Amino acid sequence: MRPRSIRNFDYLYLGGLALSIISFVMNFDAITAEIQRDAQIRGIEMGSGVAIGAFAFGIVVSLAIWFLISRLRIEFVKWVLVVFFLIGLIGLPAVVSNALSLNGVLSLIVAVMQALAIYFLFRPDAKAWFAGQAGDGSGTGDL
Repeated sequence: MRPRSIRNFDYLYLGGLALSIISFVMNFDAITAEIQRDAQIRGIEMGSGVAIGAFAFGIVVSLAIWFLISRLRIEFVKWVLVVFFLIGLIGLPAVVSNALSLNGVLSLIVAVMQALAIYFLFRPDAKAWFAGQAGDGSGTGDL
């Protein structure tokens, strides 16, 4: 059985992905307009398929990272997740600069959920689980 920290990681990480999908759908028109504006400056044609493809690729990568961590117990991948999270923080101030926008609020919530999810990967019960020790799920820190 997986320990509580890993289950909490699952809830927070997958919940953050779900909020990201909701945010993408809500802001799809603005995202595609931005891509088309940038493409016109460069003199190339790009449609909404680029935005959908890039977002879908990101979701697939995120789900693969979740699967490798939560299901296959590959501890190294949690460090890859930490690096991706830190890189993602670079653009966060620009997104949340207009804190009153729904997109800014959702982005901030997703970032907090990801940070908490990562935190749970470093709890003692999660460390023991990654090391292959049996976990009964009785670790503290359940949400």
